[in-house]
Amino acid sequence: MKFNIFLIYLRACKLSMVALIILLFCLTTSASLSANIWLSKWTDTTKSDISKNNTASSSKNQIHNMNIYSILAMIQGLLAFVMQLLVKLATYVAGRQLHWVILLGVLHAPMSFFDTTPIGCIINRFSKDIDAVDSTISEGISQSLVVMITVVETLVILIYGSWFVILVLIPLTALFIFIQVKSFLLLCLRNSLNMYL
Repeated sequence: MKFNIFLIYLRACKLSMVALIILLFCLTTSASLSANIWLSKWTDTTKSDISKNNTASSSKNQIHNMNIYSILAMIQGLLAFVMQLLVKLATYVAGRQLHWVILLGVLHAPMSFFDTTPIGCIINRFSKDIDAVDSTISEGISQSLVVMITVVETLVILIYGSWFVILVLIPLTALFIFIQVKSFLLLCLRNSLNMYL
């Protein structure tokens, strides 16, 4: 699908909902990172307690650490649930608005359109477009958010664990951008050549 289709879809979702979804995306990512960083610190303190043979304070710390980790995990789950719920609500709003736009476009078509186009084709195209709005685009956006959370979280954890990863990530990012631009330019070149042939 083209990028401008997604822009039309996002406008139909209401920009305030999109902004709220982006905020919840950032909060979900932050909560996930916080839980992972806390788990890392917890395992580090447990290793140091075991090496010091400090068992009395260790069990108290274990309960404290488990409570904090559980709270962070519940916050992450709650934020992810609310984010996905808002995504589904935004897709409902967008689907409803775009359905009316499509319906009004068909109803305001000239009579010659209905004379030349069979009703079955109109209904088939209408249902295909509505299915794309209701299912394909919304699932794509939802899955994209989940993948983006995972990628951002992984990159931050890698950088948090070792600063030397930045030395590897910068050339990989440049290579990725180069490959994407090259494939985009080849696609444009192919399309322009097909247009003249």
